[in-house]
Amino acid sequence: MKNIFFIVIALFLTYYANSQVDTVWTRCIGGSGSEPAFNFESGQAIVKKMPDNTFLLVSTTKSNDGLMQSPYAEANVFVARMNYDGDTLWTRILGGSKDDVATGVDVDANGNFVICGYTYSLDGTFEGHHGTEEEEEDGFLAYYDKDGNKIWAKQFGGGDGGGIYGRDRFYDVRFAGNGDIVAIGNTNSVNGDLSFYLNVYNSGWYLRVNEFGTIRRSLKIYGDNHSEKNANDLLRFCFLPNGKIMAIGNQDYFLTRNLWIVQFDGYGNKDWEKVYSSSAEVYGTDFIPTTDGHFMVCSFVTGDGYDVQSTWNGGFTEAWVIKIDSSGNIINQKCFGGSYTEIPYRLEPYMDNILMMASSSSSDGYAPGDSLGSLDMWMVYFDNNLDTIFTYKMGGEASDAFISAIVIDNENIIAAGQTNSNSYYINGNHGGQDIFLTKLVTNKLVGVEDFASNDLLLYPNPVSDMLFCDDINVIGAEYEIFSSTGQKLLQGIYKNGID
Repeated sequence: MKNIFFIVIALFLTYYANSQVDTVWTRCIGGSGSEPAFNFESGQAIVKKMPDNTFLLVSTTKSNDGLMQSPYAEANVFVARMNYDGDTLWTRILGGSKDDVATGVDVDANGNFVICGYTYSLDGTFEGHHGTEEEEEDGFLAYYDKDGNKIWAKQFGGGDGGGIYGRDRFYDVRFAGNGDIVAIGNTNSVNGDLSFYLNVYNSGWYLRVNEFGTIRRSLKIYGDNHSEKNANDLLRFCFLPNGKIMAIGNQDYFLTRNLWIVQFDGYGNKDWEKVYSSSAEVYGTDFIPTTDGHFMVCSFVTGDGYDVQSTWNGGFTEAWVIKIDSSGNIINQKCFGGSYTEIPYRLEPYMDNILMMASSSSSDGYAPGDSLGSLDMWMVYFDNNLDTIFTYKMGGEASDAFISAIVIDNENIIAAGQTNSNSYYINGNHGGQDIFLTKLVTNKLVGVEDFASNDLLLYPNPVSDMLFCDDINVIGAEYEIFSSTGQKLLQGIYKNGID
């Protein structure tokens, strides 16, 4: 390197090595159709802990064979309870003769669970459809006990109102502290359960019901500049200590998608809202509270600029993660990605760290290693400061993605996703796209050594030809070197000197 520069060095060490994560078992779950089915935020393979050493798997299936013994030809909701060894304890198929799509699930302290989503069915599990099945979906909530027995399952929404289709969807659901159930999503209805808003279409939707499914609140949440060409939806939310709700969603602004974050009380009154944009699109996918009192939000972006400081290497899409305070101000941010495509799905917290579940087609940057197929399953484990602890990829020759995960203990992860492959890490695909489950073991979930505090001596600095590090423990580590302006200049494996 001929030009002298000041260095900003990030030693990612062996955190990037796949050898830090080992596979305990894998499962392909599905039939001859497709699982999960439908679009990006829907039909996802979601895993959720139960109070004992079991977990729920919730998804959407278009199969009626294998484990998916559906009596209907269209898509239905699939639920399985499994133990940590990957054994299936029981399964359920929910839905009717038209499409039914699962989008979220929550579990209470007793193991009762509630699933949210949307349905076009006028028959079957979910009662009380408000419109026609062809064009007007309703949001549904399905409340079950720990053994898979239905307590109730109801549809919510509206129908055709003056030529405007009543289209209603739930995307996330949680038990409230008093036993109520809260769900959020998107609605276009002006009657039925949403008869109070005659001139507001394509908005966020906040629903609160009691333990019997009786509506307490059904409110539209939308931006101050909401209009026909500036629509809103709500995707994920959490309860705040003061009883209020913070939620992320998206704003469609003249065919451009922006990240939208809003805080409101139990009556739908907004405290604040913020819109985050780039030179292209920002599509929010998940957010969680952090242990230091802030919030972590992940999105995928198709360009930088505005709120997005920089992409990693100009990839087509990247995972943009921001840390915000309680007023929505960005404290820290990072684009996790490589030279091609990355799509983040969900965040899973564990102690002071966060696991991001995603897919990647890159083989560099934050997604190192050979690209196995068109999209690989990809996870990134990072701390509250957005410093990477490890990354991991697996998959087959086709398109695969990690979608959700639970952390069992200090070493074990159960990850769920989707796969179109039947090679490399993937065996036993039943045809088309299957749900993929795996149990992974790693020693990097806790007790990660903080090399930044180890008094590393890097010299000379500035550097012109060769950089040395006086700490034998970093030999074999992966490094990246950036100029003072943020341009990446070099990456590789540290040996006895970086030249």
